[in-house]
Amino acid sequence: MSGGVFHEAARVFRFGLVGALNTLVAYLVFALLLFAGIHYTIATLAGGVAGMLVGFELMSSWVFRLRDRRRLWRFALLFVTAYGLNVGIQTLLLDHSRLNGYWAGAVATALTAIFSYSANRGWVFSPPRNPRRP
Repeated sequence: MSGGVFHEAARVFRFGLVGALNTLVAYLVFALLLFAGIHYTIATLAGGVAGMLVGFELMSSWVFRLRDRRRLWRFALLFVTAYGLNVGIQTLLLDHSRLNGYWAGAVATALTAIFSYSANRGWVFSPPRNPRRP
């Protein structure tokens, strides 16, 4: 395997690990709050914020190795977009299926993760066009 292919495969693997951790953190917070009687939209927001904070730190430092705090606004904008998508999917599932809140949240989280991967890779953490050279 050439160096470039290995490097990209390793990055995709790290992204997957971070994504799994983000998703786990977000879903655990969501489920705990849902269990406590909090409305699913608020539970999703709280879980998403927890996952977002973990995700930005790990993605910027470990996955993409691009520690640029100025990219936080992109990450946050993507988070808001993904939150809206997640809540929209949950609402559709809760209104038009027999899924309960836990399953609707799990399905919505899985679908939103696919969208988030693409946007993080292609926009939030895309390499600078004119990298600074020392």
